[in-house]
Amino acid sequence: MGIHDRDYFRPESTYHAGRATFRPRRAGGGFVVAMRQSPVVFALVFANIAMYIAQMLTIENEQFNVTAWLILVPSLWHEAWRFIGFQFLHGNFNHLLFNMLAVFMFGRYLEAKWGGRRFLIVYLACGIFAGVVQVCTEMVMNMNVPVLGASGGVSA
Repeated sequence: MGIHDRDYFRPESTYHAGRATFRPRRAGGGFVVAMRQSPVVFALVFANIAMYIAQMLTIENEQFNVTAWLILVPSLWHEAWRFIGFQFLHGNFNHLLFNMLAVFMFGRYLEAKWGGRRFLIVYLACGIFAGVVQVCTEMVMNMNVPVLGASGGVSA
């Protein structure tokens, strides 16, 4: 038996070198197959990239500034949309890159294990919880520092 006779070497095989929780798939496939297997992760990554582009396009605009409207400011805690919105904002490209890299690497596994709906609920709930903790901490310390980024949901 040579190397070319093995299942995982043949292009028509259903070999998958990942964990047993992943569905078997054909060898290869690349980006399109990964998008089909993890639609929620890719939607989160694309939403964060789109929001970063919107931030960069509106940063000089005083009438419509995406960052000013969605950033979580402890003194504006009563504006509930900020607890979701701040999770899609990022301070710079590296902040976005490393958060989305973590979402891509770990989120695909969790989405495959839990399902897309549960993964999204847990991700957003953990981000909201991180925002609430940050706001409470800053209120106790008598500070008013704005918060942005997906780090709360990513690290949870």
